[in-house]
Amino acid sequence: MSSSRWVWTLIVLLPLAAFAAPSADGPALGINLFKVRPYGRELPFADLLQARGAWRSGGSSAPVSLDPEGWPLALAPGQWVETPLLTGFRGHLPKGELLATWEGSGRLEWVGATVRSDGASRARVALSPKAARHALRIVATDPAAPIRRVQLKLEASGRFHSRFLERWRGVRVVRFMDWQQTNGSRIRRWSERTLPEQAQGTDRGVAVEWLIELANQLGAEPWFCIPHGADDAYVEAFARLAKAKLAPGSRPWIEYSNEVWNGQFEQARHARAEGIRLRLAPRERVAAQRFYARRSLEIFAIWARVFGGEKRIVRVLAGQFGNEQGAREILSWNDAAKRADVYAIGAYFGGRASRRDGPALATLDDPALARVLRAEIEASRSRLQATVEIARSFGLPLVAYEGGQHLRGDPRVPGLTERLISFNRSPEMRRLYQLHLAQWREAGGGLFVHFSSTSGYGKHGSWGALEWWDQPTSPKYEVLREWAGAAKSVSARPQNRP
Repeated sequence: MSSSRWVWTLIVLLPLAAFAAPSADGPALGINLFKVRPYGRELPFADLLQARGAWRSGGSSAPVSLDPEGWPLALAPGQWVETPLLTGFRGHLPKGELLATWEGSGRLEWVGATVRSDGASRARVALSPKAARHALRIVATDPAAPIRRVQLKLEASGRFHSRFLERWRGVRVVRFMDWQQTNGSRIRRWSERTLPEQAQGTDRGVAVEWLIELANQLGAEPWFCIPHGADDAYVEAFARLAKAKLAPGSRPWIEYSNEVWNGQFEQARHARAEGIRLRLAPRERVAAQRFYARRSLEIFAIWARVFGGEKRIVRVLAGQFGNEQGAREILSWNDAAKRADVYAIGAYFGGRASRRDGPALATLDDPALARVLRAEIEASRSRLQATVEIARSFGLPLVAYEGGQHLRGDPRVPGLTERLISFNRSPEMRRLYQLHLAQWREAGGGLFVHFSSTSGYGKHGSWGALEWWDQPTSPKYEVLREWAGAAKSVSARPQNRP
């Protein structure tokens, strides 16, 4: 098979339903991308090894020195290092031969694959669906010219896989919370960030350059989450890079961390500690809310200075849905709302029912389960309307930083996880999404950023609009396509603001 033909064996797949271009009216759709990991089911990159994680070493206990890009400089006798590929993909492995290339001298092994050499630094690799696992293993490397920059390409050219681009083209905003590994981020300084040439599937997240490039290719506005511990120099360097590389007219959405109100995350503990240290309030909760507003405003000011004014960015203040006191505290503290452009909440359904009524839900058929969830959606209508009104009273539109179903299994309840996974795939879920989004629109909600794009279903939730990179559609995805097709590119700012 010639090198010009191997690509076509990969892209002759089921037809892909792309989002339609936005039309005249209705709120806009955004998407939260699922985190980049070797087990990630999205396959966003044309090079599978862009999503690699840390190396695992064997054969010797000697430490392995890495070059600045993360490739081993030398190996001890009998030592090897490997990184997993497409963990748990089973019948969803890419079909046909993939082109592998690398620099340097040594010996590679492709675990769980058939390999045909194509020269000293090229090979054609076919992943076996019957193999228990797949991995790249380096078993020898020349210290004078070590193996590095190994690629395993789904497609011959481009940074991002064409199926991934086509799937999400047409969304208004791409939120990079998980791509940035925002929750619990340890990033403090700009020098600690992931560089473009390094592995992208680590706990430091994806390189900012690739976030910007993806937004540009999708024609979408990027929603960046600034790590909770990042210093001002990091914030400014991020803003300068975005200004230099973002497409003209594309406005970055800027949010301080993610769910700083959520006590399960390190950023919430950080906000409480800093709020008390700065004596912003005697009570921890209020001190945390005020610190969140304070740090958000500091970050907004840096971005506005770099971009030459606040009109070129979208400044996001976010809070917990249903916590009216918290919303007012954040928006009123030091007139924070006057230096923001949107107030954002998580707009979910199903979390309360699955948490409270798990044993009962496990026994219900699809229509009965749908009735329970429909009642929960309807019951949230007044709270949603109240939140819209609070945001409006501060001169801000309401947007959803995340939203969708929130059904989660419980290993203590036999059959519940399986029941909820099955229900997420059912036609009833399509109708619930239609109701949920219609209620959001009728209440006056704006941009709705679904959580999330493509991910597996299990006991921790069934978050993905799709479950696999090669899945053509699903009930949830179909509704999101309809929503995007009916969406208008609505300005984030209210009418009384420029």
